[in-house]
Amino acid sequence: MKKSQLPIFFTTADLEKEGELIEAELKKTTNKREANTKPDRRSKRSKIVNQNYAEDSEASNNDRKSDSLPGLADINRLAAGRPKSDEAGSEASYGEAIDNDALLALLDPKIKNSPYVNQAPIHLRYLISSIYNPPGDGNCGFRCVSKALGYDHSNNGLWRVREEMMVEITKNRATYSRLQGGEREIKKIENAIQVPEDAKNSSTVPPEKWLDKLSHGQILANTYARPVIFLSIASCTTFLPTRAPPPPESTPQPMYLLHVDGNHWVLPDVEAIDGVKPIPPPNFVEEIDF
Repeated sequence: MKKSQLPIFFTTADLEKEGELIEAELKKTTNKREANTKPDRRSKRSKIVNQNYAEDSEASNNDRKSDSLPGLADINRLAAGRPKSDEAGSEASYGEAIDNDALLALLDPKIKNSPYVNQAPIHLRYLISSIYNPPGDGNCGFRCVSKALGYDHSNNGLWRVREEMMVEITKNRATYSRLQGGEREIKKIENAIQVPEDAKNSSTVPPEKWLDKLSHGQILANTYARPVIFLSIASCTTFLPTRAPPPPESTPQPMYLLHVDGNHWVLPDVEAIDGVKPIPPPNFVEEIDF
């Protein structure tokens, strides 16, 4: 037989307690809902503000870009101004060509028309104010030295330079023999400097009597007690006096000799920067007992 189910009776106190529990549970649920919904509202509000700021920034950037973009006429002008390279290719870059034109525009009109400016080292071109171009008769190097020293502009000046170099070699023959590699080399240098009297009236001298920077550079620096700088588009070589300092009462300026076209010497007038003329790194010689 099934057990009979007895009815359940609740007192008033039980009902009140149960009501309080239900009310507390409802408050807890309501608080959770409010906590979950508030961040979403703030997030949506932030998104709207950020979106408006991004749209304003993009519009401002577009305005700036439109103001800075060149017009069609400017684009055509820039395209026409770019130099065209030849079919074989051009070694100079576009920027380098512009720099050369700007540098030449600052120089004296005589220099702008001289083809020798572009054969000087790039970093020194803007300092060249003039170039003396002697006759290409084989004596061009010695004529440049004579011009730099203020000697007679006639042939007498270049012969004087050769003679003074020979005096320097004769006085210090042992020193130069060691510097140049022996007696055989020093004889070749002497023969290159000396020119027979009957050949001085000749229109040209042979290549073996031309000025040579490695053979004559140190002799020139010691003869005239001043730095001698040989320049070319490929290199710079400086010779400093090694035998004796310049006289205390004199302030000899560096002598610059520019080699051009592979077979000719010219004399550039290189200006000073803040009172000091630029001198490339010197060609040091080994220590010698003088």
